[in-house]
Amino acid sequence: MKILIKLQRSLTHKCKCDVKEGIDDDEKTYHGYVYIKRKDKGSDVCSPPLKYKLSKTNTMKKLLMAMAAAVMLLSCGEEEMLTAKVNEPKDSLQEKTITFTFGEISYKAMTRGTLADASITDLWLFDYMGEELKQTIHQSSTDDGFGSVAVTADTGDHSFCFVASRGTGSAVSDGVITWEKPSDTFWAKTTLTVTPQTATAQSVELQRVATKLKITITDEVPATLSKLTITADTWHSGINAMTGEPTAATARTSTINVPASYVGTTGQLIASIFGICGDDYTTDVSVTAIDANSQTIATVALDDVPMKRNTTTSYSGPLFTRQPTFSMTVADSWEEDIEDTW
Repeated sequence: MKILIKLQRSLTHKCKCDVKEGIDDDEKTYHGYVYIKRKDKGSDVCSPPLKYKLSKTNTMKKLLMAMAAAVMLLSCGEEEMLTAKVNEPKDSLQEKTITFTFGEISYKAMTRGTLADASITDLWLFDYMGEELKQTIHQSSTDDGFGSVAVTADTGDHSFCFVASRGTGSAVSDGVITWEKPSDTFWAKTTLTVTPQTATAQSVELQRVATKLKITITDEVPATLSKLTITADTWHSGINAMTGEPTAATARTSTINVPASYVGTTGQLIASIFGICGDDYTTDVSVTAIDANSQTIATVALDDVPMKRNTTTSYSGPLFTRQPTFSMTVADSWEEDIEDTW
């Protein structure tokens, strides 16, 4: 509540009146104080201030009496204005500290666990009020208390957005995260009206926003193989924290170094790449085997590869003997695979 009172009086000499506010920090009840100084024309000396304590009870009456008494003490000539304000504390300026914790997530087939169990390395909280990003909090898996995020927020309507990932080479700008090498990633958004009565502990359920492409080479790995490259014409390597949607698609090439221990093995060379996924989409993919001199040994092209959020698309087939088919399967959940052959 704010009360603004103005008093006018015809005075005989010029004067200047200053009115200030005060608050009694030691008392639970807020009080307004009116300080009135008189400065006579041509003089730098002010009379001692007059102080009037205005309690919330019967404030208007006491304020008028205080101002009337002050005006009677002033010897002035022209019309001057005296202004007094009485303010009460505003709840909208208060803050509340809230701690968010996260339930178990499904991080591999038929297995659920904590963020640490899922090898999550980074956790972000983005605090929005309307469209304005108020603050960003980042936790690393090496931080004490990883997986429990405390935020101090102004009272009002908030959207708290969370991203948990084990991608590497992250960059954050204006609520958008991009990774040099995306990996398994989870997201959640909680809308909360923060008040002094809001519960200090809040639980969040994260949902996977990643997709995975898995390539299995079924024929014998030659000694000349040094690395594999997987190139997708359409791939998403970032996420908008506010919406949970992926950033704009680009072509992406991932390079996988092949250890010498795989030479001579059959069906054991498996390479996977992760991306961020919104709506289902398809992309053309090429898989290329490269030797130590950066020369191509073999390559295969896969057309219209389906990608889906929270789903693994798996292709398998021979790369070096070049049989005519490569298999593919598709599943509806992370616990199952989308599989096919080439």
